[in-house]
Amino acid sequence: MSQTCPHCQLAITAPKMKQYENNFRCPHYQIKLVHNETDILLYGFIFISLITISLVLIGHTNTFIAISIASISYHFLRPVFFEPHFRIKHADF
Repeated sequence: MSQTCPHCQLAITAPKMKQYENNFRCPHYQIKLVHNETDILLYGFIFISLITISLVLIGHTNTFIAISIASISYHFLRPVFFEPHFRIKHADF
């Protein structure tokens, strides 16, 4: 899924988060960019909360096990389902 560069407003394909250390560069103007940390935390919190609550209430699973399953699921599903929806922002460092 293509995302929009906040600097040049052109569509770019951002690399996966595991493919860069601190930031990546816009292919058009070489501006340092990162995925928005707020989106990362918000998507993670919502996904882990919903899965944990579902497993505890519907599946009658132990809370510790439910949180573990939800966290591991988010870790494996993030690159495929969540990262394409993260906004991109300028790197401030």
